Amino acid sequence: MRVPIITCGAAALEALFLSGYNKKAEQTPKKDEPTPKQDEPFPNDWISIPAGSFKRGDENGEKDEKPVKDIYVSAFELQKHEVTYGEYRGVLAKQKGKPFEAVVQCGDEPAVTISKSSRKGFFFAYDGIKNACKDDKSFTISSVKNFPEEQTDNNQFNGDNQPALVNWFGAQSYCEAIGGRLPTEAEWERAAKGKSGNDKYPTSHPDTLVKDGEYLANYSWKGSANVCSYPESSYGFCDLAGNVWEWVADWYQAEAYTSSETKDPKGPVNASNKGLRGESWYFGYAGHLRAAFRGRDLPDVRYYDVGFRCARQGS
Repeated sequence: MRVPIITCGAAALEALFLSGYNKKAEQTPKKDEPTPKQDEPFPNDWISIPAGSFKRGDENGEKDEKPVKDIYVSAFELQKHEVTYGEYRGVLAKQKGKPFEAVVQCGDEPAVTISKSSRKGFFFAYDGIKNACKDDKSFTISSVKNFPEEQTDNNQFNGDNQPALVNWFGAQSYCEAIGGRLPTEAEWERAAKGKSGNDKYPTSHPDTLVKDGEYLANYSWKGSANVCSYPESSYGFCDLAGNVWEWVADWYQAEAYTSSETKDPKGPVNASNKGLRGESWYFGYAGHLRAAFRGRDLPDVRYYDVGFRCARQGS
């Protein structure tokens, strides 16, 4: 169970915290959480990942992580940390009053632009796209613009340096607004598997989540931390493990890894759920923080533990 923003306020969230959630993960004693950075906005640099191959999946993991294959990914860049509310609000202000637009292709038909000017149109964007394609055709979403996602008013989660909590449309719209896009699932895992190409965890010590009694990722069940409150991975990323789940561009398909595609895979044409990677503060399952673990959810929902970071083409 995740914590949906649209139905769960601070009181309900506190009740969930106090309900005695049963963690079935590896248990290790935790020291005090690191002190989050509270000052000026933390720079969100673009980190370059060179073209190359990595071991996708985990033979000891879940069924949807198999079979393990060598996957080639072209050069790309990925943001150092999850997009923060400070960053998101800046783009949101520039989009105010502009109509939501999505470029959609239904089956083999020419691409069309769907535009909505009301907040209701934003909220039901996914249903609008499916209805436009009459649900009986495959469809692709190639562009999303001006999706002014509402922000949570829960002060525990909306600090300037905390991850922005948005649905898939809000994430894709933001990335397009800054000249980027959401990463493919293969790109995300390539970055998370680190310089070795096969790291177990995307942490500063890739074989573990705890080093010398200190936690290397936020899966504390205490709420999201300010970005980069934990040590960086081998490529220099913050919070690829834990803090919040991260949307990827791909539709989720359990059998996706059985595909013969081994160069820049982009997943199925369409499905019900979009992919999520990285786990979050909420669940606390250590096994889910592995670089290979795959999550998913409906693209039009928003939770207290789901954010994103953007990618763009490399050189």
